[in-house]
Amino acid sequence: MLKIKKWGNLLKNIPKNAKDMCQDENGHYVHASGKRVLVGENKFNQPVTDFTSDKHYSVYFNKLDDDIILKFEDSLMIRI
Repeated sequence: MLKIKKWGNLLKNIPKNAKDMCQDENGHYVHASGKRVLVGENKFNQPVTDFTSDKHYSVYFNKLDDDIILKFEDSLMIRI
């Protein structure tokens, strides 16, 4: 989920080569690097339960200067 909406901008959706994909811990196919950026809500988004996971981070993109910020989180934001 993007926390600062005005920073969001989809540049391009680039299809991945099948040989670069592998299954994650939930059985979904992801890029073999293990990193994934999920924007929005869908069936792939799972609540974070392990704060020490290397996948527990937020990505911010500022389209004005093409700057990307990766922030490791230490708390959960729960929407009801």
